[in-house]
Amino acid sequence: MVLEGGSARRCPATINRHLSAVFSFYDYHARNGVGLAQALVAWRRSNRGGYKPFLHHVTAGRPTATRPLRLRTPRRLPRTLTTDEVLTLVEACDHLRDRFLLVLLAETGMRIGQALGLRHCDFVSHRRELRIVPRSDNVNGARAKTNEVTTIPISAGLVRLCAQQLRVERSCPEGSPWLFPARSDPRLPQSYDSFRVAFAAWQARIDLHDEAGRSVRVTPHRLRHTLGTRLVNQGVPQHVIQRLLGHASPEMTAVYARLHDTTIRKEFERYCQSRVDVDGRLLGFDPEALTADAEWVKHNLARAADTLPNGYCGRPPQQDCPHPNACLTCPDFQTTVQFLPIHRQQADSTRALIVEAEAAGRERLATNHRRVLVSLEKILASLEALQHKEANNA
Repeated sequence: MVLEGGSARRCPATINRHLSAVFSFYDYHARNGVGLAQALVAWRRSNRGGYKPFLHHVTAGRPTATRPLRLRTPRRLPRTLTTDEVLTLVEACDHLRDRFLLVLLAETGMRIGQALGLRHCDFVSHRRELRIVPRSDNVNGARAKTNEVTTIPISAGLVRLCAQQLRVERSCPEGSPWLFPARSDPRLPQSYDSFRVAFAAWQARIDLHDEAGRSVRVTPHRLRHTLGTRLVNQGVPQHVIQRLLGHASPEMTAVYARLHDTTIRKEFERYCQSRVDVDGRLLGFDPEALTADAEWVKHNLARAADTLPNGYCGRPPQQDCPHPNACLTCPDFQTTVQFLPIHRQQADSTRALIVEAEAAGRERLATNHRRVLVSLEKILASLEALQHKEANNA
């Protein structure tokens, strides 16, 4: 428990695990007739629409033992690694087998237990496939955490690493059936403990830090989260990701979709803080403002439909556009640094159009082009200043 004004030394999830063990202890002694334990066990009836545990029908609606106390745990999104962090980790491996194993985990998102239980017969190099086979006779205790054989695709680079690993193993007199044999005895697979020691040594050697300079502690499972997040960010359908990662239910894959939405939100906020209008004025945005969520919803609904060759339309989606071909003179027009090359090209074209209109004596057309050029010059000045600022911050 945490007193008011105090701070917890354990996170809510850890406290809940400890409470679960304590209440299970009470429940055990209550079932064995200990009076004090029976007084400590809480009983409740489950309502018709509430959660019903396994074998609920056996109690026929009678009160069941329940935990009287549970802390609310915040939902934590999976932690991921950047591409540079993954490459740095791979380059720290000074042994071919270890590098092959780490690249395999990063590219396929396999669990470490699945990887340590692989055998040569599971690797189909000519088809660039890898089979995850559940086995109960792995001497290192490796578990596939699945009840059926799963086939996943692999890259040509991973096939080459496997071929190099095979050439090294053929130098051993007796060979090895394992894809990742132990260094001490190739007839045995690599153990969990030896991999943990090696993984910790790689991290100590490179001393990974994030963008804020904080030390990054990596687990093998974070490579799996990194792949899942990257696939969702690239638009791969969730059912395909579920199959590749071997998730038992769509809910497990949906975790990466929530992370994807958070990633988009951060990019959206960064985009909002770098927008300019037709007069070159920087459009303000406060991510903590009450209207930020409404702006985010509007962005999600309208951006795909209202994307222009040189920016975005800021007009609400419920309103029709009265001048769809005059965006550069419209107060609802918005643009960012990514469209800077298009604006430069358009400014050059507009100058040429002004010269042609003046030569043909079409003064009204030339005046319209000059208005567009004024907006373009203001936009270019603001965007070039933003580009210079981003380059200095990088």
